[in-house]
Amino acid sequence: MWAADDDIRSADYLEVNVSFLDQNLDFVASTSPTRFDNGEFNEVAMGDASLDGDRITRLFKFFDTWHANGRFYSLIRRDVLEGCMFVTSHFLASDWALVLFLANHGKMHKAKEGYVVLGSQGVSNSVDIFRLFRKSAIDYFLPFHNLFRVTFTIFGDISLSTRVHITWIFIKLSYIAYVSQARFFYLRRKWLVRVVRLIRRRKVEAITQG
Repeated sequence: MWAADDDIRSADYLEVNVSFLDQNLDFVASTSPTRFDNGEFNEVAMGDASLDGDRITRLFKFFDTWHANGRFYSLIRRDVLEGCMFVTSHFLASDWALVLFLANHGKMHKAKEGYVVLGSQGVSNSVDIFRLFRKSAIDYFLPFHNLFRVTFTIFGDISLSTRVHITWIFIKLSYIAYVSQARFFYLRRKWLVRVVRLIRRRKVEAITQG
């Protein structure tokens, strides 16, 4: 179970999720409704809905939409987690890779009771996260290329049609990320231009008054 210093869990979180895992051995993780400290509970946006069905169904359900990966903060079976080779990996969306690893090994549950509140000021909740993980030119256009590779490593025996479907999902994710970065660069440039103009205006006023 991961917890940052600004995350909050309800007093009954452990009791609720330990009890569920003890009684449902086919589930590898369990969590409670999750939100950011400045947001609402929304399982689509937060990505904390249950993942059940077979492993391919769980794979597709995970990639239903862009989300905050709330499942990453689940209570996880230690024996399963110890087999994950991505626990210490550090690349963009490595937390998604970990949840995909778990989903490949079993179902993931979302309880109705308890709650998790995540801090909203972390870098993972900022567009600047793309810059922090940018190591080469490919990261500008295909920022999730490592996750793409890892996904096919985890789900190595999937059919060709499933591979095509997942590839299309990654193309869409890359487009969303590219647009987000472009918008960020545009707004930052616009802000810098305004600052420069303001400084120049102040200098002119100072010279005129002097």
